[in-house]
Amino acid sequence: MKNIFRKNKKKDNSQKGVTLIEILIGVGIIGMITITIYSTLAGIIRIGSDSKQRVGATALANEKMEVIRNLSYDNVGIVDGIVSGPIVAKETISQNGFNYGIDVDVRYVDDPFDGTFPTDTVSNDYKQAQIKVTWQNSGAEKMVTFFSNFVPDGIESSSGGGILSVNTITSGGDLVPGVTIRVESLDDSPVIDYETATDDQGNLILPGVPSQNYRFYASKDGYESLQTYPNPPESVFIPIDKDLYVSEGAINPLTFIIEEIADLKIIANDVAEDSFIEGIDFDISGGKKIGTSPPPPPLIDTFSLDETGTTDSVGEINYSNLSPGSYEITNYEELGNSTFKCIGSDLEQIFQLSSGTTNEVNFVFADKDVNSLFITVVDNDAGEAVSGAEVRLSGGSLDQTITTGENGQVYFPIKTDPETVIDADDYDLSISAVGFQNHDETLYINDLTTHEIILNIL
Repeated sequence: MKNIFRKNKKKDNSQKGVTLIEILIGVGIIGMITITIYSTLAGIIRIGSDSKQRVGATALANEKMEVIRNLSYDNVGIVDGIVSGPIVAKETISQNGFNYGIDVDVRYVDDPFDGTFPTDTVSNDYKQAQIKVTWQNSGAEKMVTFFSNFVPDGIESSSGGGILSVNTITSGGDLVPGVTIRVESLDDSPVIDYETATDDQGNLILPGVPSQNYRFYASKDGYESLQTYPNPPESVFIPIDKDLYVSEGAINPLTFIIEEIADLKIIANDVAEDSFIEGIDFDISGGKKIGTSPPPPPLIDTFSLDETGTTDSVGEINYSNLSPGSYEITNYEELGNSTFKCIGSDLEQIFQLSSGTTNEVNFVFADKDVNSLFITVVDNDAGEAVSGAEVRLSGGSLDQTITTGENGQVYFPIKTDPETVIDADDYDLSISAVGFQNHDETLYINDLTTHEIILNIL
């Protein structure tokens, strides 16, 4: 009986072990099924929500279009638009718990059916209304767009004005589509503050623009923001892109050369403490040239950026959305404050920013009243920095050697614990580098001492 009981007990334990594994597998399968069902339901809810929003957006677009259709032809237009009328260009509407943005654009169309200007002297054959309704779903912008043409009763007649032709390209000649163009009247006869965008070819044709002076603005995400400017004395410079007078019965061209933006970070570093410095002023100028000072000479160029920036609590100045081009730190030689003086940077005083790039410039500062030595090693041929040079400073209890980096620079004393202090005195300076003659001299150090060493090539 004992043997039988033991066998049966062993068999029962085996069966329990198999059952536990089966339970774990079952739990895993149920978990996978649950996740699948949850993901499917979430997708269904998201699709359902989007469908509901799309139905709401379509209804709003239809409603707005019906309002326009009930207007007389002369009143089909937007407030402060080139085609003027009572329709608001931009509004936000909340409906059924959703927020919708409604953009209305009305413009004249010069239909090629009867020829285009100047063959067809009536360039505004009819009006075209566009209604765009946008909404957000799962972090993405969704949109429905309606178009409708409105034809005048009877024989076509010109409403006057000129044809505005705007092109947006890069300096390399590439077309830039989808650039937002804002047209602002300066004479206000009539008042116009109109916004639209260039087409897929980077072009915008607007017939029937009332004849007067205008200022234009161009912008696009990821690209620089541009504008036209008035002539002196309203501007302190003679602009390259001038405000435009739209002439009656003529084609009035305007071209914006627009580039991708660049970002710039300026960092002020304390060379002795390996930390950052707050409160350093940088005068920076550059980017796109927008004009030149009026006579008499000397003529001075005006750029898109010309300002003073101050390093923040982490020793930085951050510029975003900059125009690409040449930039200059105009106070480079005087950089510093009552405590610190600039002793070098990883870029020259004048540097280039390229389209679509993020740039970081490090400036090195040292305490003016602390006995220290900053050495720059260059060759006698091209004046280029010598990297890998062994620089030894010795005298009294001091004996330190540092190897120059890519910028050919070193700073004494090396940071140690306890701190190494340099007394005001004469010190022996020895420099050696592969391919160069050795250099030895005695140097007096008092406060911050900067020195450039020129090595002769063997």
